[in-house]
Amino acid sequence: MTSSSTWKALERMAAKELGGARIPCSGNGGIQGDVLHDKYFIECKLRQGFVAQKWYDKAKKESKGKKPVLLVVKSKGRHNTFVMMDIEDFKRLMGD
Repeated sequence: MTSSSTWKALERMAAKELGGARIPCSGNGGIQGDVLHDKYFIECKLRQGFVAQKWYDKAKKESKGKKPVLLVVKSKGRHNTFVMMDIEDFKRLMGD
């Protein structure tokens, strides 16, 4: 199990980096999302590891730093498709 201070630190970092505010006790009392933001619904998840990290690392190595990496992932039989990118690349894309 992850220490609560660790995932809280992730939420604080996301709020700071993306220009929002951390919502304390966001899982209680009907408030949803971990970071309050004008444009985005931000939910933070901290994991020991996940397979997309390996895919992202491989793509980053293959890109040789020439372009920002977008990892596009879709589950077979599902309608939604996900895009994962480094938070620094996202901030540049959004104009900080």
